Amino acid sequence: RRGALAATFVKSLPLDKAVKIGDGKKVVIEFTDPDCSYCRKASEYFTKRSDVTRHIFFAPLAHPAAITKIQYILGAKNKAEAYDAMMVGQEIPASAKPASEAVKALAREHLEMAQKAGIQGTPSFFVDGVQVVGADFKKLDELLK
Repeated sequence: RRGALAATFVKSLPLDKAVKIGDGKKVVIEFTDPDCSYCRKASEYFTKRSDVTRHIFFAPLAHPAAITKIQYILGAKNKAEAYDAMMVGQEIPASAKPASEAVKALAREHLEMAQKAGIQGTPSFFVDGVQVVGADFKKLDELLK
């Protein structure tokens, strides 16, 4: 039941506030955390999928320290590039400017959206209204056929 409620809520998410990666026909809405090892594996999985467009929201549920990385990504000119760098474990460049209040507010909004969607762990994905919790690549493969 919670999955159905989450799927309904996810349909109303403002995708323009997400980090968009890819331009494939299949759409994935993703809740992730740059300090989560399974999220990093999922990020690697999607690098092999050119048929997918990902809309990424951040939910640092288990790693509150990830917020600085999230703010770096959301404030970057090239968000996809910043996302990729953080997901392979790179550090925030020393030259990076501190996050603006608008970026901090957007990061908080991402977390609030995750909480409203009932996200309790990362990574979490939605494909055609179906929720996939965790780095379940077999299930993602089935849904993305």
